Amino acid sequence: MEKKLIYSLTVFLAVLIFSGCGDFLSDPNSDTNTGGTGGAGTAKITITYPLSNDTISYNGTQIQYTYTASKAGAYVHLYINGQFINTYPFVNAQPAIGIYLDKTAIGKTVNYLLVYFDSDGTYAQTDTMKNILISEDRTPPSTPFNFKLRSLTPSSINLSWKDTSKSLTGFEIWRKEGVAGTFNLAFSPGVTVFNINDDGLMPDTVYFYKIRSVNQFGKSAFSEVVNSYNSGGSPNIVAPSNLEVIAIEPALVKIKWRDNSSNENFFGIERRTNFSNFKLIGFVGKNVTTFTDSANGLVGATDYCYRIKAFSSSDSSWSLEACTRTPQFLLRAPVNVTLTNTTSKNVKVQWTDNDPTVAPFDIERKMEVGGFYVVIATTDGNTTTYNDNTVEPGHTYYYRIRTYEAGSYSSYSEEKSIYSRIIPPPAPTGLFVSYYAGTGIMDLNWNYGTHPITKFFIERKNVTDGGSFAQVAEVDGTVRIYQDLSSQCQKTYIYRIKAYDGYASSPASNEFTITNTDNCD
Repeated sequence: MEKKLIYSLTVFLAVLIFSGCGDFLSDPNSDTNTGGTGGAGTAKITITYPLSNDTISYNGTQIQYTYTASKAGAYVHLYINGQFINTYPFVNAQPAIGIYLDKTAIGKTVNYLLVYFDSDGTYAQTDTMKNILISEDRTPPSTPFNFKLRSLTPSSINLSWKDTSKSLTGFEIWRKEGVAGTFNLAFSPGVTVFNINDDGLMPDTVYFYKIRSVNQFGKSAFSEVVNSYNSGGSPNIVAPSNLEVIAIEPALVKIKWRDNSSNENFFGIERRTNFSNFKLIGFVGKNVTTFTDSANGLVGATDYCYRIKAFSSSDSSWSLEACTRTPQFLLRAPVNVTLTNTTSKNVKVQWTDNDPTVAPFDIERKMEVGGFYVVIATTDGNTTTYNDNTVEPGHTYYYRIRTYEAGSYSSYSEEKSIYSRIIPPPAPTGLFVSYYAGTGIMDLNWNYGTHPITKFFIERKNVTDGGSFAQVAEVDGTVRIYQDLSSQCQKTYIYRIKAYDGYASSPASNEFTITNTDNCD
C-alpha cells in the first residue's frame, strides 16, 4: 500500500560553494532538470517549500515536501547548485533535511533539488527549485530579558533591559496606567539603547510596563510585566507600597503601608529574618494600612524584614520588602519640637533630647497634608537644632524627629507644622558714598551679612530738584560696591540700597547724602 508523508527536515551546512551551475549528476539529474522517476517500483517526490524565486534566510530554512512510494524509503539526496551535498538515510523516521549557510551567501541565489530512493532501487527526483534568494536572518528576535525598573523621583522612572538577538531594528516598550488601564506603545528605542527614562509620571499612580524586540521579520514575545511599585504578583491587583517598618522596642515593630488597590479582600503581613524565609504572621481587613508586630517571636538586636500581600478573590500581589533592626534596649523619642520661619527659604527646627544614649537623630519632613515623609537630615546626638534651607514660601511643612541607633529607631516625636511665609531679608548696612571731584563719579560701598540674596537695588533721590527715590541700578548679590556715573554738577543726592532674595526686598539701608561740587561752567 502506498504511503504519503508530509514533513519538515533539517540539515546543517556550514559552507556552500556559489561558483555557478557546474557539473551536476550526469544521470539522472542536471541543473535544469524537471522531476522524474526510475526503477522497478513507483515513487514521487514534490517540494512544497521553498519554491523557485522564494527568499530564505542564510542560517536555516526547513525543506518541506511530500512523497509517495510503493516500498519503504532508503535515503534522500540533496543537490545544491548542481553539486551533490549529502545522503540522508531513513532511520526509524524520515531524514531531516534543510538549507543552512554562512553569511557569505547573503545576496546570492541558489538552485536545489531532492532525489528519493526506496529499498528496491526505485528513485524519484523533484523539479529543480531555481533562483532561491539568500537573505539575512528572517526569524523574529528573542524576548528581551532582565527587564528592570528603577524609581528616580516620584515622577520619573528608569527602565533597563538586556537582549542578545541578532539583526534587531529596535524595541517596543508598552505602558498602561493603573490596573484598569490599557497597554499602549510608549517608547520605541533604537537597537543601541538598553535603558530609558519615563518622565512626567503621576506620583500616586501605578504604571505597568512590558517590552519586546523587533526586527524586519517580526516581533518577539513580550517580557514579563513590571510595575512602578517594583512589587510582585498579579497585575490584576495593585500591590501595597510605601512600606514603613519601625522597631520601637526589642519586641515591638510598627508597620505602615499604602493601599493602592480597590479590589482586595484582606492583607497578609509576612516576616523573615536573615536565616529564614517569609512567613505569614498576621492578617488585617481591607482598607487597613497599619499593623503592630509585638511579642510574636521578636527578640532584641535582630534584623527583621517585612512585606505586605494584598489578596483579592482570585489573585494576590505583594509589596517590596522593608527591613528594620530591633533595639537591644528601648530608645526614647525627642520632645519639645519647635519650628521657626526665619527667612523665606528657612525653617529652624529645634527639639529636646529625651534619650540617655546620645543617639543620632533623623529629621523627617513632608509638604502639605497629603505628602509623604522623607528624611531630610541626620544629626549627631549632641545636636538639637537643624536649619532647613530648602523650603518655599506659600506651603505648609510638617516635621517629625526620631532617635536611631544601629538600625533601631525610637517612636516619632510629636508632629509639628508651619506655614512658610515670605519674609523680607535684612537691610544692607554701612552705606558710604564718596565723590571724586572733576569726574562726576559717585563711589558707593556697603556691608551685608550672610543671608542668601540674589541682587541689590541702588536707589537715588535728587534733593536739589525736589525728586523722589528712584532705582538707578541693580547689581549681583555678591557685589558690595557701585559707581554712579550719572550725577550732575552742583546737584545734591541721597542714596540708599535694598537687598532682594528672590521673594521680597529688604528695608532700605541707611541713607547717605552727598553733593557733586563740580562747577557747571
